[in-house]
Amino acid sequence: VRQYAHEKLLESGEANAVRDRHLSFFLRLAEDAEPHLVGPAQATWFARLEMEYTNLRAAQECSLQHMDFSLGMRLATALDTLWNVRGPALEGLEWLVRAVSRPGAVAPSLVRARALQATARLLWNLGDLARSNLYIEESLVISRALGYQPGIARALMHHGLNARVQGDLKKAKSLLEESLVLREDLDSEIIVTIYLNLGLIAAVEGDYDAARTGFAQAMTRAQAAEDSHSVARSFAHLGILAFVRGDYDGAEAAFTSGLRAEQAIRNLIVAPLSFRGLAYVALQRGQMKRAADLCREALISDRARRDRLGLAASLAACAALAVVRKQPKRAARLYGAAGARLLGNLDGRHRYPHDQAGQDRYIAVLRTQLDDTTFNAAWQAGHALTTDQAVAEAELATEPVESTTSLKTAPANPAGLTARELDVLRLLAQGMSDAQIAERLVISRRTVSTHLTAIYGKLGVKSRSAATRAALEQNLV
Repeated sequence: VRQYAHEKLLESGEANAVRDRHLSFFLRLAEDAEPHLVGPAQATWFARLEMEYTNLRAAQECSLQHMDFSLGMRLATALDTLWNVRGPALEGLEWLVRAVSRPGAVAPSLVRARALQATARLLWNLGDLARSNLYIEESLVISRALGYQPGIARALMHHGLNARVQGDLKKAKSLLEESLVLREDLDSEIIVTIYLNLGLIAAVEGDYDAARTGFAQAMTRAQAAEDSHSVARSFAHLGILAFVRGDYDGAEAAFTSGLRAEQAIRNLIVAPLSFRGLAYVALQRGQMKRAADLCREALISDRARRDRLGLAASLAACAALAVVRKQPKRAARLYGAAGARLLGNLDGRHRYPHDQAGQDRYIAVLRTQLDDTTFNAAWQAGHALTTDQAVAEAELATEPVESTTSLKTAPANPAGLTARELDVLRLLAQGMSDAQIAERLVISRRTVSTHLTAIYGKLGVKSRSAATRAALEQNLV
C-alpha cells in the first residue's frame, strides 16, 4: 500500500511539496518536544517521539537532501536527548555526524554550534573521548565568536569532564566551576551534571563531605525540575559515594532508588551504572548468584548501548566475579579485555570511582592467585579479544556454578537454560516483543526466535504467556 501511494504521489507532481510539509511538521514536533524532555512531562514526550520515530527518521533523511542545510542539524539536535537517554545512540550519532559534515553546513552559526555540542555529548556518553573533543572544540570557537554563553559553558563543562576522567582533577574542578558561573544560561540537566562531577572529584580526593554536598545539590536541582533522568543519576552517584566509603547498605539503597527512578523513562545510561554498583555490593556480601545476575544485566545494557567505557567497566565487574569464584585465568583475561577498551581514552581509568575501586580491589586479590607470568599471559590474551569474544567470556563468568554448600540444594535453573536463553526469557517476561529483545541483546530477530524455540522446549510450553508463567514459578526471572 505504501509503495502504491508513493507511486501515485510521484505521478501527482507534488512529491517535493509533500516531503517539505512532512519535514516541517516533524521538525516542529521535535523542537516542541525538546524542552519537555527534561522535566515532569518527559515520559510523555519520550513516548510521543518514539511513536513517531519512523516519521522522524524519514524527516531526518529528507532534511539531509534539503537545500537549507540548517534543517538537518536542527532536527538532529532536537532529538539529542532522546538518543542519549533512550537510544538508539549509534543511529543518533550517525545522523548528527552526517548533518554537521555536509559541505554546505560548515559555515559558523548558532545552529551548527548546538549540533556540534550534541554530537560531542553522544560521543562522550559512548566512550569516544578523542572524537568528542574535536567536535566540542569547534563548537567552543563558534560560541565564543557569537557570544553564545550557553555554548561556552557547555564546552567548558565538557573539557572539565574529560580532565576528570583523565585524572587531572585540579583542571577539571577549575573548568567545571568556570562553567557553573554561567548557570543562569544553562538548563537543569547541565547544572546537575556539573554538580555531580564536582562531587565525583571530591570523592576521588577523599573529601566525602564535599562529595555529598555536590550530589545533594544535584539532587535538589533535579527534583526541583521534576527530571526523572537527573534524579536517577543523582541517586546513582550517591550510591557510588556510599560504596567507596564502605557503606554497602547505603549504596544498595541509593542504587536501587536510581533504578526505580529511571524505570519511568527507561534510562539506558543510569541502569548499567546502578547494576554494576549493586553487583559490587553483592560481591562484598558473598551473594554470588545475585552478583552474577547483576553483572549480566550491566553487560547487556552496555553492549546494547555500544558504550565502550561502560562495557569496559562491566567486563571488569564480571572479572571481579570470576576472581571470587576462583576462576583466576578467566578473570585476568577479562581485565585485559576491559583494559583494551580503556586505552586511548582514560589511560586505564574508568569513568566512575566505584568501578575503579572495584577493579583495584579485585586485581589485588587476583595477583595472589596467579604468578606474574601466568597473569601477564592471560591479560595479554584478553587484551587481544574482540568485543564479541570478550562478551562471550564475560557471559561464561556469570554462568551458574555448582553449589558446594549442599548436595541437596535444588538447582537454580532446573530447566537447564543457557545464560543467553535466561536473558531472552527475562526480557520476554517483561513483556518485550521479539524485536525489542533483539535490540536489547544486540542479536537478530531470527536468533531470538531460535532461542525462544529452545526455551519453549526446555520449559515444556507452547506460548509466551506460558513461558512467562513457568519462569515465575521456577524463579528464573
